Amino acid sequence: MLRLRYEDIVSHPHHQCGQLSRFLELTSTDRGHLCKQLGMRRLGSRVRVAAGPPWLELPHKPLLHELVTRARVARVLRDAHATGLLRGHSVFVGLASAAGKHGRNVLQPEYVDALSSSQIVVTCNPDGWEGDSRLGEALASGALVFADVMLDLPPGLRDGVQLRLYNSTAHLLQQLERTLKAAPVDAARDDRIALAGSAAHSPVLWSPVELIEALFKVARRRRLGLHPLGEQPRVYLPPVPAHLADGEWQTVRDGLRRSTRLRLVESTTPRRRADVTVIELYRLFVAGNRTEALIRAAIDEAHRAGTPVMALDFSDSPHRLLSHDPRIDLYFKRSRVDRRRRRWVEYQPSPLASKVLPLYYPIKTAWLHALREAARSKQPRRNRRTAVAFLWASERKG
Repeated sequence: MLRLRYEDIVSHPHHQCGQLSRFLELTSTDRGHLCKQLGMRRLGSRVRVAAGPPWLELPHKPLLHELVTRARVARVLRDAHATGLLRGHSVFVGLASAAGKHGRNVLQPEYVDALSSSQIVVTCNPDGWEGDSRLGEALASGALVFADVMLDLPPGLRDGVQLRLYNSTAHLLQQLERTLKAAPVDAARDDRIALAGSAAHSPVLWSPVELIEALFKVARRRRLGLHPLGEQPRVYLPPVPAHLADGEWQTVRDGLRRSTRLRLVESTTPRRRADVTVIELYRLFVAGNRTEALIRAAIDEAHRAGTPVMALDFSDSPHRLLSHDPRIDLYFKRSRVDRRRRRWVEYQPSPLASKVLPLYYPIKTAWLHALREAARSKQPRRNRRTAVAFLWASERKG
Protein backbone atom coordinates (compact mmCIF):
# COMPACT_ATOMS: atom_id res chain seq x y z
CA MET A 1 0.00 0.00 0.00
CA LEU A 2 1.32 3.44 -0.96
CA ARG A 3 -0.02 6.66 0.57
CA LEU A 4 0.15 9.94 -1.38
CA ARG A 5 -0.32 13.31 0.27
CA TYR A 6 -3.13 15.20 -1.47
CA GLU A 7 -1.41 18.60 -1.24
CA ASP A 8 1.66 17.16 -2.99
CA ILE A 9 -0.49 15.97 -5.89
CA VAL A 10 -2.32 19.26 -6.43
CA SER A 11 0.97 21.20 -6.36
CA HIS A 12 2.59 18.84 -8.85
CA PRO A 13 3.22 20.21 -12.38
CA HIS A 14 1.48 17.09 -13.78
CA HIS A 15 -1.59 17.39 -11.58
CA GLN A 16 -4.05 16.64 -14.36
CA CYS A 17 -5.00 13.10 -13.50
CA GLY A 18 -4.00 11.59 -16.86
CA GLN A 19 -0.62 13.33 -16.86
CA LEU A 20 -0.06 12.41 -13.23
CA SER A 21 -0.81 8.73 -13.80
CA ARG A 22 1.65 8.59 -16.68
CA PHE A 23 4.29 10.43 -14.65
CA LEU A 24 3.92 7.99 -11.76
CA GLU A 25 3.79 5.01 -14.15
CA LEU A 26 0.59 3.79 -12.53
CA THR A 27 -1.10 0.51 -13.39
CA SER A 28 -4.66 0.56 -14.69
CA THR A 29 -5.83 -0.55 -11.22
CA ASP A 30 -4.00 2.34 -9.56
CA ARG A 31 -5.37 4.81 -12.10
CA GLY A 32 -8.88 3.70 -11.24
CA HIS A 33 -8.22 4.00 -7.50
CA LEU A 34 -6.69 7.46 -7.94
CA CYS A 35 -9.62 8.81 -9.95
CA LYS A 36 -12.18 7.26 -7.61
CA GLN A 37 -10.61 8.83 -4.52
CA LEU A 38 -10.42 12.22 -6.26
CA GLY A 39 -14.07 11.95 -7.32
CA MET A 40 -13.25 11.98 -11.06
CA ARG A 41 -15.14 10.34 -13.86
CA ARG A 42 -12.31 10.38 -16.39
CA LEU A 43 -8.51 10.63 -16.43
CA GLY A 44 -8.46 13.97 -18.24
CA SER A 45 -10.16 15.78 -15.38
CA ARG A 46 -8.25 18.39 -13.43
CA VAL A 47 -7.69 17.91 -9.70
CA ARG A 48 -9.56 20.53 -7.69
CA VAL A 49 -7.45 22.13 -5.00
CA ALA A 50 -10.43 22.62 -2.71
CA ALA A 51 -11.49 18.97 -2.76
CA GLY A 52 -9.97 15.66 -1.86
CA PRO A 53 -8.99 13.69 1.25
CA PRO A 54 -5.70 14.44 3.09
CA TRP A 55 -4.21 11.13 1.94
CA LEU A 56 -4.75 9.00 -1.15
CA GLU A 57 -4.02 5.29 -0.96
CA LEU A 58 -2.93 3.10 -3.89
CA PRO A 59 -2.68 -0.69 -3.65
CA HIS A 60 0.55 -0.87 -5.63
CA LYS A 61 3.83 1.06 -5.50
CA PRO A 62 4.77 2.81 -8.77
CA LEU A 63 8.31 2.70 -10.05
CA LEU A 64 8.73 6.43 -9.52
CA HIS A 65 6.69 8.73 -7.36
CA GLU A 66 5.84 12.43 -7.15
CA LEU A 67 8.66 14.92 -7.55
CA VAL A 68 10.58 14.80 -4.28
CA THR A 69 12.00 18.21 -3.44
CA ARG A 70 14.44 19.27 -0.76
CA ALA A 71 11.81 21.49 0.83
CA ARG A 72 9.36 18.59 1.14
CA VAL A 73 12.01 16.30 2.59
CA ALA A 74 12.95 18.93 5.16
CA ARG A 75 9.31 19.50 6.13
CA VAL A 76 8.53 15.80 6.45
CA LEU A 77 11.61 15.10 8.58
CA ARG A 78 10.86 18.04 10.89
CA ASP A 79 7.24 16.94 11.27
CA ALA A 80 8.29 13.35 11.95
CA HIS A 81 10.76 14.53 14.57
CA ALA A 82 8.21 16.77 16.28
CA THR A 83 5.20 14.48 16.34
CA GLY A 84 5.89 11.35 14.31
CA LEU A 85 8.06 8.28 14.03
CA LEU A 86 11.34 10.16 14.61
CA ARG A 87 10.31 11.36 18.07
CA GLY A 88 12.91 10.27 20.58
CA HIS A 89 15.68 10.25 17.98
CA SER A 90 18.30 12.93 17.41
CA VAL A 91 17.46 14.60 14.09
CA PHE A 92 19.27 17.48 12.39
CA VAL A 93 17.65 19.34 9.48
CA GLY A 94 19.19 22.56 8.30
CA LEU A 95 22.45 24.39 7.77
CA ALA A 96 25.62 23.12 9.46
CA SER A 97 28.06 25.73 8.11
CA ALA A 98 28.38 28.71 5.79
CA ALA A 99 25.98 28.72 2.85
CA GLY A 100 26.35 29.75 -0.75
CA LYS A 101 29.53 30.05 -2.77
CA HIS A 102 31.82 30.30 0.25
CA GLY A 103 30.25 27.27 1.92
CA ARG A 104 30.68 25.08 -1.18
CA ASN A 105 34.21 26.21 -2.13
CA VAL A 106 35.93 26.44 1.26
CA LEU A 107 36.32 23.42 3.55
CA GLN A 108 33.89 23.79 6.46
CA PRO A 109 34.87 21.81 9.60
CA GLU A 110 31.32 22.12 10.99
CA TYR A 111 29.91 20.51 7.84
CA VAL A 112 32.43 17.67 7.99
CA ASP A 113 31.63 17.10 11.68
CA ALA A 114 27.86 17.09 11.06
CA LEU A 115 28.16 14.46 8.31
CA SER A 116 30.64 12.22 10.13
CA SER A 117 28.58 12.36 13.36
CA SER A 118 25.40 11.04 11.69
CA GLN A 119 24.19 7.46 11.51
CA ILE A 120 21.94 8.20 8.52
CA VAL A 121 22.32 11.05 6.02
CA VAL A 122 19.40 11.88 3.72
CA THR A 123 20.16 13.60 0.42
CA CYS A 124 17.90 14.95 -2.31
CA ASN A 125 18.69 16.27 -5.77
CA PRO A 126 17.97 19.89 -6.68
CA ASP A 127 14.45 20.52 -7.96
CA GLY A 128 15.34 21.06 -11.62
CA TRP A 129 18.16 18.61 -12.32
CA GLU A 130 19.99 15.55 -11.10
CA GLY A 131 23.46 15.70 -9.64
CA ASP A 132 25.30 17.61 -6.92
CA SER A 133 28.33 17.11 -4.71
CA ARG A 134 26.32 16.32 -1.56
CA LEU A 135 25.71 12.69 -2.48
CA GLY A 136 29.44 11.93 -2.70
CA GLU A 137 30.18 13.86 0.49
CA ALA A 138 27.47 11.95 2.38
CA LEU A 139 28.84 8.61 1.17
CA ALA A 140 32.41 9.56 2.10
CA SER A 141 31.29 10.28 5.68
CA GLY A 142 30.61 6.59 6.35
CA ALA A 143 26.93 7.20 7.12
CA LEU A 144 24.10 5.11 5.70
CA VAL A 145 22.89 7.30 2.83
CA PHE A 146 19.29 7.63 1.65
CA ALA A 147 19.02 9.30 -1.77
CA ASP A 148 16.05 10.01 -4.00
CA VAL A 149 15.54 7.82 -7.07
CA MET A 150 17.48 9.01 -10.12
CA LEU A 151 17.28 8.30 -13.83
CA ASP A 152 21.03 8.87 -14.02
CA LEU A 153 22.21 7.05 -10.90
CA PRO A 154 26.01 7.46 -10.95
CA PRO A 155 27.95 4.36 -12.03
CA GLY A 156 29.19 2.19 -9.19
CA LEU A 157 26.12 2.77 -7.01
CA ARG A 158 23.25 0.31 -6.54
CA ASP A 159 20.21 0.45 -4.32
CA GLY A 160 20.70 -1.80 -1.30
CA VAL A 161 24.41 -2.23 -1.99
CA GLN A 162 26.10 1.16 -1.50
CA LEU A 163 23.06 3.27 -0.52
CA ARG A 164 19.29 3.17 -0.20
CA LEU A 165 16.94 4.91 -2.62
CA TYR A 166 13.50 6.35 -1.84
CA ASN A 167 10.86 7.36 -4.37
CA SER A 168 8.66 9.57 -2.18
CA THR A 169 8.65 11.22 1.22
CA ALA A 170 6.30 8.48 2.47
CA HIS A 171 8.69 5.83 1.19
CA LEU A 172 11.57 7.66 2.90
CA LEU A 173 9.77 7.61 6.27
CA GLN A 174 8.94 3.92 5.88
CA GLN A 175 12.60 3.11 5.24
CA LEU A 176 13.83 5.29 8.11
CA GLU A 177 11.40 3.62 10.52
CA ARG A 178 12.51 0.17 9.37
CA THR A 179 16.19 1.10 9.69
CA LEU A 180 15.96 2.72 13.12
CA LYS A 181 14.01 -0.27 14.49
CA ALA A 182 16.18 -2.86 12.74
CA ALA A 183 17.10 -6.12 14.43
CA PRO A 184 20.84 -6.70 14.97
CA VAL A 185 21.21 -8.78 11.82
CA ASP A 186 19.55 -6.06 9.72
CA ALA A 187 21.58 -3.32 11.43
CA ALA A 188 24.75 -5.21 10.52
CA ARG A 189 23.58 -5.30 6.91
CA ASP A 190 23.06 -1.52 7.00
CA ASP A 191 26.60 -1.13 8.36
CA ARG A 192 27.90 -3.10 5.37
CA ILE A 193 25.94 -0.87 2.98
CA ALA A 194 27.40 2.25 4.61
CA LEU A 195 30.92 0.82 4.42
CA ALA A 196 30.46 -0.17 0.78
CA GLY A 197 29.13 3.30 0.03
CA SER A 198 32.15 5.05 1.50
CA ALA A 199 34.49 2.81 -0.54
CA ALA A 200 32.45 2.73 -3.77
CA HIS A 201 34.31 3.16 -7.04
CA SER A 202 31.90 5.77 -8.30
CA PRO A 203 32.45 9.14 -10.01
CA VAL A 204 30.75 10.93 -7.09
CA LEU A 205 33.58 9.72 -4.84
CA TRP A 206 36.41 10.43 -7.25
CA SER A 207 39.10 12.89 -6.41
CA PRO A 208 39.89 15.56 -9.04
CA VAL A 209 42.83 13.41 -10.23
CA GLU A 210 40.58 10.37 -10.71
CA LEU A 211 38.03 12.49 -12.57
CA ILE A 212 40.57 13.95 -14.99
CA GLU A 213 42.29 10.64 -15.65
CA ALA A 214 38.93 8.94 -16.27
CA LEU A 215 38.03 11.62 -18.83
CA PHE A 216 41.33 11.07 -20.60
CA LYS A 217 40.67 7.33 -20.76
CA VAL A 218 37.48 8.19 -22.64
CA ALA A 219 39.53 10.51 -24.88
CA ARG A 220 41.90 7.67 -25.75
CA ARG A 221 39.02 5.36 -26.58
CA ARG A 222 37.58 8.09 -28.80
CA ARG A 223 40.99 8.48 -30.53
CA LEU A 224 41.33 12.12 -29.56
CA GLY A 225 44.88 12.31 -30.92
CA LEU A 226 46.78 12.19 -27.62
CA HIS A 227 50.43 11.21 -27.29
CA PRO A 228 51.27 7.53 -27.84
CA LEU A 229 50.34 5.23 -24.98
CA GLY A 230 52.98 5.33 -22.25
CA GLU A 231 53.82 9.01 -22.69
CA GLN A 232 52.34 11.81 -20.63
CA PRO A 233 49.82 13.88 -22.62
CA ARG A 234 50.49 17.61 -22.26
CA VAL A 235 47.32 19.43 -21.27
CA TYR A 236 46.51 23.12 -21.51
CA LEU A 237 43.80 24.67 -19.32
CA PRO A 238 42.86 28.19 -20.49
CA PRO A 239 43.12 30.68 -17.59
CA VAL A 240 40.17 32.60 -16.19
CA PRO A 241 40.09 35.91 -14.28
CA ALA A 242 41.46 35.58 -10.75
CA HIS A 243 38.10 36.24 -9.06
CA LEU A 244 36.59 33.31 -11.00
CA ALA A 245 39.45 30.85 -10.45
CA ASP A 246 37.48 28.74 -7.97
CA GLY A 247 34.88 26.01 -7.95
CA GLU A 248 35.05 23.55 -10.82
CA TRP A 249 37.89 25.37 -12.59
CA GLN A 250 40.04 25.04 -9.47
CA THR A 251 39.03 21.38 -9.17
CA VAL A 252 40.06 20.66 -12.77
CA ARG A 253 43.38 22.46 -12.32
CA ASP A 254 43.99 20.55 -9.08
CA GLY A 255 43.38 17.25 -10.86
CA LEU A 256 45.73 18.13 -13.69
CA ARG A 257 48.48 19.31 -11.38
CA ARG A 258 48.35 16.26 -9.13
CA SER A 259 48.10 13.65 -11.86
CA THR A 260 51.21 11.57 -12.54
CA ARG A 261 49.82 10.50 -15.92
CA LEU A 262 49.25 13.97 -17.37
CA ARG A 263 51.37 17.09 -17.61
CA LEU A 264 49.85 20.56 -17.26
CA VAL A 265 51.44 23.17 -19.53
CA GLU A 266 50.91 26.90 -19.17
CA SER A 267 50.56 27.84 -22.84
CA THR A 268 50.05 26.48 -26.35
CA THR A 269 53.09 28.19 -27.90
CA PRO A 270 55.18 25.97 -30.25
CA ARG A 271 57.87 25.42 -27.60
CA ARG A 272 55.35 24.12 -25.07
CA ARG A 273 52.71 22.78 -27.41
CA ALA A 274 49.82 20.96 -25.72
CA ASP A 275 48.42 17.67 -26.93
CA VAL A 276 44.90 18.62 -25.85
CA THR A 277 43.12 21.73 -24.56
CA VAL A 278 40.70 21.22 -21.67
CA ILE A 279 38.15 24.03 -21.37
CA GLU A 280 36.11 24.44 -18.19
CA LEU A 281 33.21 26.17 -19.91
CA TYR A 282 31.23 27.71 -17.08
CA ARG A 283 33.95 30.04 -15.74
CA LEU A 284 34.73 31.31 -19.25
CA PHE A 285 30.99 31.70 -19.88
CA VAL A 286 30.64 33.88 -16.76
CA ALA A 287 33.82 35.84 -17.51
CA GLY A 288 32.47 36.54 -21.01
CA ASN A 289 29.35 38.23 -19.60
CA ARG A 290 27.42 34.96 -19.98
CA THR A 291 28.15 34.67 -23.69
CA GLU A 292 30.29 32.29 -25.72
CA ALA A 293 32.83 35.01 -26.58
CA LEU A 294 35.69 33.80 -24.35
CA ILE A 295 34.82 30.15 -25.01
CA ARG A 296 35.14 30.75 -28.76
CA ALA A 297 38.42 32.59 -28.18
CA ALA A 298 39.84 29.59 -26.27
CA ILE A 299 38.69 27.24 -29.04
CA ASP A 300 40.23 29.55 -31.65
CA GLU A 301 43.55 29.40 -29.78
CA ALA A 302 43.45 25.61 -29.62
CA HIS A 303 42.50 25.41 -33.29
CA ARG A 304 45.45 27.63 -34.31
CA ALA A 305 47.78 25.43 -32.22
CA GLY A 306 46.33 22.29 -33.80
CA THR A 307 45.22 20.73 -30.51
CA PRO A 308 41.93 18.87 -29.99
CA VAL A 309 39.44 20.34 -27.52
CA MET A 310 37.82 18.62 -24.53
CA ALA A 311 35.02 20.73 -23.03
CA LEU A 312 33.76 20.28 -19.46
CA ASP A 313 30.30 21.73 -18.82
CA PHE A 314 29.55 21.84 -15.07
CA SER A 315 26.54 24.15 -15.45
CA ASP A 316 23.46 23.20 -13.44
CA SER A 317 20.78 23.65 -16.06
CA PRO A 318 20.15 20.46 -18.03
CA HIS A 319 18.41 22.32 -20.87
CA ARG A 320 21.29 24.03 -22.61
CA LEU A 321 24.87 23.50 -23.67
CA LEU A 322 27.22 26.39 -22.93
CA SER A 323 28.78 26.02 -26.37
CA HIS A 324 27.64 24.64 -29.70
CA ASP A 325 30.98 25.11 -31.46
CA PRO A 326 31.42 22.06 -33.74
CA ARG A 327 35.22 22.27 -33.28
CA ILE A 328 34.83 20.76 -29.80
CA ASP A 329 35.96 17.13 -30.04
CA LEU A 330 34.57 15.82 -26.73
CA TYR A 331 31.82 17.48 -24.68
CA PHE A 332 31.24 16.31 -21.10
CA LYS A 333 28.02 17.59 -19.48
CA ARG A 334 26.64 17.17 -15.99
CA SER A 335 22.95 17.61 -15.09
CA ARG A 336 21.53 15.95 -18.20
CA VAL A 337 18.20 15.01 -16.59
CA ASP A 338 15.19 17.31 -16.21
CA ARG A 339 13.80 16.21 -12.82
CA ARG A 340 10.49 18.01 -13.17
CA ARG A 341 9.69 16.25 -16.45
CA ARG A 342 11.61 13.12 -15.44
CA ARG A 343 13.34 12.80 -18.78
CA TRP A 344 16.75 12.97 -20.39
CA VAL A 345 17.38 16.21 -22.26
CA GLU A 346 18.09 15.89 -25.96
CA TYR A 347 20.40 18.51 -27.41
CA GLN A 348 19.21 18.42 -31.00
CA PRO A 349 19.74 20.25 -33.32
CA SER A 350 23.10 21.17 -31.79
CA PRO A 351 26.04 19.84 -33.86
CA LEU A 352 27.44 18.56 -30.55
CA ALA A 353 24.39 16.46 -29.64
CA SER A 354 26.11 13.18 -30.52
CA LYS A 355 29.26 14.18 -28.62
CA VAL A 356 27.67 14.89 -25.21
CA LEU A 357 28.99 12.48 -22.57
CA PRO A 358 28.25 12.23 -18.80
CA LEU A 359 30.13 14.29 -16.25
CA TYR A 360 29.81 14.01 -12.47
CA TYR A 361 30.90 16.24 -9.60
CA PRO A 362 34.11 15.00 -7.97
CA ILE A 363 34.86 15.73 -4.31
CA LYS A 364 37.52 18.34 -3.72
CA THR A 365 40.75 16.71 -2.53
CA ALA A 366 40.82 18.42 0.88
CA TRP A 367 37.14 17.62 1.48
CA LEU A 368 37.54 13.94 0.59
CA HIS A 369 40.52 13.54 2.92
CA ALA A 370 38.78 15.42 5.75
CA LEU A 371 35.56 13.39 5.47
CA ARG A 372 37.33 10.04 5.38
CA GLU A 373 39.63 10.95 8.24
CA ALA A 374 36.67 12.16 10.32
CA ALA A 375 34.78 8.94 9.55
CA ARG A 376 37.72 6.85 10.78
CA SER A 377 38.07 8.86 13.98
CA LYS A 378 34.37 8.79 14.94
CA GLN A 379 32.51 6.11 16.81
CA PRO A 380 31.01 3.15 14.90
CA ARG A 381 28.15 4.29 12.70
CA ARG A 382 25.37 3.01 14.97
CA ASN A 383 26.82 4.89 17.96
CA ARG A 384 27.09 8.31 16.34
CA ARG A 385 25.31 11.13 18.12
CA THR A 386 22.82 12.10 15.35
CA ALA A 387 20.37 9.47 14.15
CA VAL A 388 19.20 11.25 10.97
CA ALA A 389 20.67 14.31 9.26
CA PHE A 390 19.48 16.29 6.26
CA LEU A 391 21.90 19.14 5.60
CA TRP A 392 20.03 21.69 3.57
CA ALA A 393 20.34 25.47 3.49
CA SER A 394 17.29 26.84 1.66
CA GLU A 395 13.95 27.53 3.27
CA ARG A 396 12.09 28.03 0.00
CA LYS A 397 8.81 26.22 -0.43
CA GLY A 398 8.86 23.29 -2.83
